[in-house]
Amino acid sequence: MNRMDLSTLRFTPPREDVIGITRSELRRQIVPTGGGLLGLGLIFHQEVAAAVRTWCASAAYAHGFLVVPIVLYLLWDRRSDLVGLCARPDWRTLPLGLPLAAAWLAAERLGTMEGRQLVAVSFAQVLFVSILGRELWGRMAGPLLYLYVLVPFGAFLDPEAGSRFLAAAVAFGCFYAILMYRAPLRRVLFVLASVAAPIVVNGLGVPCLGRALGGTEAAAQVLNGWPIFSVIVLVLIALGLPFRQTGQPYRQPGPLEGWLVGRLPFQMAAMVLSGLVVLALAGIGPLIAGTL
Repeated sequence: MNRMDLSTLRFTPPREDVIGITRSELRRQIVPTGGGLLGLGLIFHQEVAAAVRTWCASAAYAHGFLVVPIVLYLLWDRRSDLVGLCARPDWRTLPLGLPLAAAWLAAERLGTMEGRQLVAVSFAQVLFVSILGRELWGRMAGPLLYLYVLVPFGAFLDPEAGSRFLAAAVAFGCFYAILMYRAPLRRVLFVLASVAAPIVVNGLGVPCLGRALGGTEAAAQVLNGWPIFSVIVLVLIALGLPFRQTGQPYRQPGPLEGWLVGRLPFQMAAMVLSGLVVLALAGIGPLIAGTL
């Protein structure tokens, strides 16, 4: 029997481009993206402050404080989808800033804070696409689009219709769908089920429980409480768990694909310029509103 020559065995540490996106590439992306997000936060500081006040004032929107940590976790959970990719600034998305600026100005004139907040998050998406590129953004689309949950929408709806926790239902449904499913159809169906479940429970339970409690208002207060909503969430989790998907549907590009593009001399300058253009477009609406 031949003996194995131990001197020929060598330990090879795992390569970063096999595990996920390289640390150097990640640093190149964080600097312009983080700076752009900070700039958008300063431009839309009123929208950010209004959202935080709503999260603090209403328990139905308290989940807003968890959105950013959830997005970071989802990006980390999907890091294997970024193997071999790097940022490719895409300036074709920059013209979208013009209609967004017009939409913000219209919402400001109409006094609709939710519309202004939706435009602010949309500018963040334009920032991501213009700096990272469509392919890289597409791999991270689920977590990045989850940022729309930051907007506290639906406060004007009637709580007796089961809409008090509508925003919380959307937040939970989107998070679970992104975490557990890969197929777009399954994600959409689960989000729709998460939204419909509390509305159906209230629609059927309020009349029945109202007879026992002597009024629909008291029944609505019971059914719109966190205990009932928590039970609904647990039931949805149990029903959706058997259909989870853990496969990798994406094509994994070779490491050289990201390596070559990631070292183009103008890449960092292009990303910084993209961020500055997005900030300039985002400032059009507030600038015009300030002069009116």
